[in-house]
Amino acid sequence: MNTTDPPGQNAAPRRNRVLVVDDDLTSREFLRAALESGGWAVVVAGGVAAAQAELMAQGFAAFDCVVSDYQMPEMTGLDLLAWIKEWDACLATLILTSMGEKQLVADSLRGGAVDFLEKPVDLQKLHAAIRQAVALTQRQRLASEVQLSVQELGRTQARLLEVQSAGLPVQADVCFHPKLAAGGDFFSHFQPAPDKFCCLLTDVSGHDLQAAYLSAYFQGIVRGMLARTASLPEVFTYFNHLLLHEWNGLIQSAAGTSAAVCALLLDLERQTVDVITCGTPAPVYVAPDGRVRCLTPAGGHPLGWFADCAVSATRHQAAPGGVFLLWSDGLEDLAEKNRVSALSMGMVLQRARSNLQLPAEVAAAADDILLAEVRLPAGSPEPDRWQPVVFEEYHGGQAAEIDQLQAWWSRSVNRAVPELTGPRIHDLLLAAREALLNALHHGCQDDAARRATFQISWQAATRTLRVWVDDPGPGHHFDLAAHEHADHTGLVDHHRGLILIKRLARRLTFERAGAGLIMDFEPGSAADAPPAAPETRPAHAPRETAAPPSIPVKPAIQFDSESKVLVIHISGDLTSTSVQKYNREIEPALAVPSGDTAPWKTVTLHLATAKMVDSMGLNFIVKIYKAAQQAGARMRVVCVNPNVHRTLLFTRLDQQLELIKV
Repeated sequence: MNTTDPPGQNAAPRRNRVLVVDDDLTSREFLRAALESGGWAVVVAGGVAAAQAELMAQGFAAFDCVVSDYQMPEMTGLDLLAWIKEWDACLATLILTSMGEKQLVADSLRGGAVDFLEKPVDLQKLHAAIRQAVALTQRQRLASEVQLSVQELGRTQARLLEVQSAGLPVQADVCFHPKLAAGGDFFSHFQPAPDKFCCLLTDVSGHDLQAAYLSAYFQGIVRGMLARTASLPEVFTYFNHLLLHEWNGLIQSAAGTSAAVCALLLDLERQTVDVITCGTPAPVYVAPDGRVRCLTPAGGHPLGWFADCAVSATRHQAAPGGVFLLWSDGLEDLAEKNRVSALSMGMVLQRARSNLQLPAEVAAAADDILLAEVRLPAGSPEPDRWQPVVFEEYHGGQAAEIDQLQAWWSRSVNRAVPELTGPRIHDLLLAAREALLNALHHGCQDDAARRATFQISWQAATRTLRVWVDDPGPGHHFDLAAHEHADHTGLVDHHRGLILIKRLARRLTFERAGAGLIMDFEPGSAADAPPAAPETRPAHAPRETAAPPSIPVKPAIQFDSESKVLVIHISGDLTSTSVQKYNREIEPALAVPSGDTAPWKTVTLHLATAKMVDSMGLNFIVKIYKAAQQAGARMRVVCVNPNVHRTLLFTRLDQQLELIKV
């Protein structure tokens, strides 16, 4: 008859096991007896090699603590400690030292020993130190197991994000970078009905397993309720009630748990999309021709904040081949930190995903980051795709911020497409500046209640950057060709913006009499190639906190009576934000009383540090030229920056005045 209890029944709890390592037999046996009397199971080894053999044979997990003498033949206790840390960093180790070996204490602690004791050993101190070491081993092993579980959950999240588009006509690519191994951001993409697809981005507060669990729980609720013909607003309203009245009552959290959510319900037959956002950044739709449309206002409240949360969907048309972009606020925060657009930072993430190289700022981000790109099935052949870099609405009162806006565009383009260099980038920024100023001043009439849309996109297949600017105004009513001719013959000092844009852009298209502009730039093309004539076609249907603009320095005006040359030195750019001040300073110097003869025969405008001259700067130069011409003097412009020189050549000022490049 077998009287042995079945495994797990009436079995005594496992005693904590300690490995004692000492080359001295007397010390070894003393420690064995002392520890066994304290309730520990003890295994002894007569040196480092024997200890290593025991650990490899029984496994590191079989021991809860190691107690090792320092001074032993061949290898020391510190050698054993270093070896243990390589194999199992969780196993705590105590080092025993003799009198006179105190110099080794610092090395022991630096090497990872949890404590050291002097020989002869005090038994009470030894027992206390071992209890602490065993507890530390258990805590570290539990933390390691949790970390492994979190990492496995993160890998599961990543696998789910990769495989859910397989075989579906609506494809989704996801860039996911949790702050920890797993996070509360998640994206799912499924088919609740034959011609319908649901795309769901969730961002649950927190970066822990609880956030990841709640995110998956919400995704399951949405799938289940949609399968039972509930509407998206009904699903969101139900989950808001669940968070407020059930979840946050069970989970103790000072702030409570909330979920920011963005949902798209696509109807391929009707070519529509219903959109709901609760606390997420506004998603955007990129039409097949590259135009961007914001689908909902940004903001709103996450679910779980207020009981009276009103949830409603907005419906939009969506053409075959269109693309939707959705992202969590972690991407917004990262973009703001880098002072670029969220769309630009999204392109950085997509490029990193393709190159398998994660940028350092993404790895160090303070929040989970998720970007989802959803592509509708397109006809054949699929058009060359436009990727939005910047898309913004500006109100009519923002003209004074043009320097900050231009700097923001420049950083966004440089981050999104870092391989682009050359003067054509300068041309794009200058033309975009002119187009937006024209839209704000004339289309919006400087009214903060009226808005213009601004967009920069990149087409990799043709290496083209395209700028769209649309304003609510009627456009212009003058003959641009006649205006250009007048400028060619006599240098006009007004409405130079459109002339400059036309000559800078590789291709220029007018819509609605110029209330809409489309400008194409090919950064790798020859800088001196002649610009194309504008096309005309029917109209389409439809921030950062930067440093303040630089204040222009007072121009230095010098007159050389011997050579009769008036020299005007301009410090900084010659743009709309500086010329008004320059005008006030220079006009008195150029004024010649009626009937008098000007004391100067030559006026030299020296643009020593200017990196940009816009249309207002060109008007300023023309006014000086006309004042000199009226006084019977000649004028020359000296510039250093090659982009400024190109701008003056493109506007053909060199045909009327002397242009010197130094």
